[in-house]
Amino acid sequence: MKLNNGQPLFEDNFYAWTSGPVIPYIYYTFLPYQSKKIEPQNTSEKLNLTNKEKSIIDKVLKETQELDTVDLVNITKINDGPWQKAYNELDSEHNQIISKEEIYNFYLLILNLFLVLTNLGPYIFLGLTI
Repeated sequence: MKLNNGQPLFEDNFYAWTSGPVIPYIYYTFLPYQSKKIEPQNTSEKLNLTNKEKSIIDKVLKETQELDTVDLVNITKINDGPWQKAYNELDSEHNQIISKEEIYNFYLLILNLFLVLTNLGPYIFLGLTI
């Protein structure tokens, strides 16, 4: 949201599933791949993404492309993070929506802490300026 004038990049909600945050439509779209390599999809025309939105996605992919599944799950299920706050083990349907504001505020806090602790300054991650 920071890079997109405070607006979410997309309207879909993340749900707090056992495995971590999930957008059901995306999950079921790519489920057939299981552990196989997912071939690049040419979906930007279908999604009507602006150049700015494509740029944001490219930056996120560049920063996370070397992470494996375990790393990504651990990042999204961090203690006191948005997933953990929304996840309800007793909800067998796993219909708890993770608030976009909760996600944004939490990771902005993490980014700020990282910048302070590393003394790397305001231009370090995904082009965010703090």
